[in-house]
Amino acid sequence: MIDISKESWIIDKKAWVASIRCEAVYLGSTVTGLLTTGNYLLVKKTDGSISLHGANLNQPRNYLRSTSVEVEDNIITFIGRKEKLRIKVTELWWFKLISDLSETKVELWGTERQLVDKLVENLYGIVPETKGAKIIREYIIPNCGPIDVAVFSETDTWLFEVKRKKITKRAISQIMSYRHHYKENKKVHSYLVGPEISPGALEWAREDNIKFIELYWDQMPQNFKELI
Repeated sequence: MIDISKESWIIDKKAWVASIRCEAVYLGSTVTGLLTTGNYLLVKKTDGSISLHGANLNQPRNYLRSTSVEVEDNIITFIGRKEKLRIKVTELWWFKLISDLSETKVELWGTERQLVDKLVENLYGIVPETKGAKIIREYIIPNCGPIDVAVFSETDTWLFEVKRKKITKRAISQIMSYRHHYKENKKVHSYLVGPEISPGALEWAREDNIKFIELYWDQMPQNFKELI
């Protein structure tokens, strides 16, 4: 039986990766899971995150955020706030400590959230009538759901549904549903916002007094262009 209790890298605060043969038991507050014996890649990050990967799939077989670790003979137990991952190691093929891993987050460009932000930041210039009115993002319309942006004055309401891709007739149905379920006794103005709209959707929108606002993202950052 392999004894890994003297392997100091296991409790090291640095990140590390190990190739092992093992079986594992996940002990959660409401569920228990067994991973049968096989060859796996065990990864620990500096924040205590543990993940056990197999030969396929993006998602790990097991994972948790550990706050402490216990090692006895060939069993490693990673302990989280309300869960444990107990790994019984039968072979240690190799391991490596990893220093200076970057904590940089992925920068996104071309998201719907960015279009919503741009709409809200420039709303008074795009729809001057909304000046002085109250702007609410993700406003919940009863019996219908959240609309991206709703704007309220004492006499009027403006509803804005934002799409990052070409707007189709399905989006028309969506904002018509919002408008139908909105029960306040105010004049309602409906808008679809995005980079483009299909000819059929545009015709249908005009028939139902729904306006289209053509809105694009800011210019793609140069570092994005260099990689693309």
